[in-house]
Amino acid sequence: MAWFWDAVARGGEGISAEELAAHVISGGWSPHVGLDSPALFAFSLRNGVFGGAALKEVARGADGLVRTSFQTPSGLRLEAHFVLDPDREHRITTVGLRLEGGASMTAITMAALRAAHYVADEPKILADSLAQSLSGEFAVGQIAQVQANRMALPGRIR
Repeated sequence: MAWFWDAVARGGEGISAEELAAHVISGGWSPHVGLDSPALFAFSLRNGVFGGAALKEVARGADGLVRTSFQTPSGLRLEAHFVLDPDREHRITTVGLRLEGGASMTAITMAALRAAHYVADEPKILADSLAQSLSGEFAVGQIAQVQANRMALPGRIR
């Protein structure tokens, strides 16, 4: 996990395709960090929940998951769970998140998507200006993705 958190500290800068492949399996999945290419990886580290995050603790569970706790610049306390493939040199296969204390990830993810829709959609159908502040860095990442590609929102057909 040292490699991942070092990449977080660098904002994903300087990660080559070879380096990413040495630590993440091809086809690795996460809704919170782009694992498909160095550019997407760097973009998601700079603009999502990991941007500016401070690592607090790392622990390996009996189930093989590596759990890390961290805090975002706005003070949101999160846990990142890493699934490692023991048959592929313990490279990352999945990165998941949960809110410290077990608060609903669904609620915060939906608020982030609503914030991104609010930024992207014209004309405005629902003036939901609270969603961004409620979801903090989750919204920042979603909004950055939508600003880079308006079709990045789920369910977007035009």
